[in-house]
Amino acid sequence: MYIGIDIGGSNTRVAGSLSLENVALIGKSVVPSAKTFEEGILKISEIVKVICGNPEGIGIGIAGDVSGDGREFIGSTNLSAWANKPIIKTMEREFGCSVYLENDAVAQSFGEACYGLRPDKNFLYLVWGTGLGGALVTQKGKEIKSLKVGRSYLDGWEKKLGGKNIEGRFGKKAKDLNEEEWTVILSEFRRSIQDLSGELNVDCVVIGGGIVNRQKKRTSGTLENISSPTILFSELGENAGVCGGLALIRVNADK
Repeated sequence: MYIGIDIGGSNTRVAGSLSLENVALIGKSVVPSAKTFEEGILKISEIVKVICGNPEGIGIGIAGDVSGDGREFIGSTNLSAWANKPIIKTMEREFGCSVYLENDAVAQSFGEACYGLRPDKNFLYLVWGTGLGGALVTQKGKEIKSLKVGRSYLDGWEKKLGGKNIEGRFGKKAKDLNEEEWTVILSEFRRSIQDLSGELNVDCVVIGGGIVNRQKKRTSGTLENISSPTILFSELGENAGVCGGLALIRVNADK
């Protein structure tokens, strides 16, 4: 059994799969992301043990910056209490298997390449939820690489359109916005996609994340007439994070 974990700014998801090739999710769980590392890692460990007491590998996508060697979580606005905590060491000690850690957008982009749309070209993956993140995926034969998009490209965008910042901007949660307010938000999202794809010179963009999943009809209506880049919606939906965790195990096993 392999375990995929997605630690987001709002929710944490955990699921297992017997295979890394043909994923069938087992024991899917969703819990609010804990405010402290100690509380969060304990809860995650409890869920993993219910799914499988001795997993063969664990892959974790987390909303924020990860060190270059993939061993440390540096931090993020939404998970500041998790910064520099021993996520990998704790899980390795608890379960005695290989544990892989990566930025959530990078993990989900691997998931999309391995289990979702499986685009046969290079693409930009964007995750739009509590925050906003991105990853550039390059593919050559069976080799898949993904590089996190730098904050210099996304910070201004996130301050206006990240789910947490939408609440501060409009004084209400994203789910409570009216049609006029959604028109403003989605028009800005459309312009931002076009600007970013131009800066990064990509002609295919795959979008996912909590806001996209919940507002797919509105989002697709706003983006449907864009001639370039090609816009695709993640096929993995709310499973993108855990599938991303499983894909981390797979791509690292292939190295």
